[in-house]
Amino acid sequence: MKQIVKKQTSNKEVKMKNILGHRDYSSQRKIRETIQNSVNYQNENIESAELLCFFETSKQRTWLVATDKRLYIILDDVRKNYVKVNKSYRISSLEKDKKLNVRIDPDYKTLAGRIYFQNATRGWLYSKKLFPNSNELHNAIERIINRLK
Repeated sequence: MKQIVKKQTSNKEVKMKNILGHRDYSSQRKIRETIQNSVNYQNENIESAELLCFFETSKQRTWLVATDKRLYIILDDVRKNYVKVNKSYRISSLEKDKKLNVRIDPDYKTLAGRIYFQNATRGWLYSKKLFPNSNELHNAIERIINRLK
């Protein structure tokens, strides 16, 4: 029987990673707490916020965080020492005629597609390894928004 040993990381190793510009990805708790730094934050309940990681490389992840009022796009870049809110949308502005106003372009690149919220001309990259089928991504976005209604 093979034993799994979890290696302890010393404070010195953590400091060295930060000095070299590398850190571990932020926890989901940290991702949720980040929305409080947004100028649009309105005392939303971050504990019940729904998360969806839609883009991932070896250096960064991009998350959707849905509260009952807003949908936030959060960038977690391991080369930098912060997690930041890149954009937020009012949930009510994402719906048009009772449908989610999100367009997905799966043909952008081989490994990445683009998500367009509302009528935006600038899209957000999504990883096809996480969502090989664009309908699955659309449904996942719809699900995290509708769970809070």
